[in-house]
Amino acid sequence: MGQLVVAIGNPLGFAATVSAGIVSAVGRTMRGHGGRNPGTSGGPLVDLHGRVVCIDTSIILRCAGLSFSVSSEPARRVAGELLSRGKVIRSWLGLSTQMRPIDPRLRHHLELLATSGCEVSAVEPGGPAAQAGLLPGDVLVALDGERFAGIDEVQRLLAGWKVG
Repeated sequence: MGQLVVAIGNPLGFAATVSAGIVSAVGRTMRGHGGRNPGTSGGPLVDLHGRVVCIDTSIILRCAGLSFSVSSEPARRVAGELLSRGKVIRSWLGLSTQMRPIDPRLRHHLELLATSGCEVSAVEPGGPAAQAGLLPGDVLVALDGERFAGIDEVQRLLAGWKVG
């Protein structure tokens, strides 16, 4: 945080626009904010050493100057897949979830450290979750041994997994 960056893009049709800013936070989500980025999405955020550190994805229109970006690492992974395969194949669990606090009595009984998890609300028949024996009502607190704090982290973990 506090890293100076330069954004390169084409906002609102103004070609070859460059603006400067500061990375003020990491790990935030656009969930529920309805943001979009007219013309700058896909443009790089470059640090003072000339390295692409993020890719612009969206802004919150009612907040002048507040934009969101994705780390350059997933963008590099996607670019590599597009170059090698011509398409991106994503990991898929085949379930729907919602974050829920875990009842303290259940936590104590099961000796869980997690205070919340993703409650499975539906399982796609024949999908990986069904094959693993997951059922509606189950609560996920970690994936492949890695704990998570929310749905966005689950998606981040899945994005790093190879299919299969």
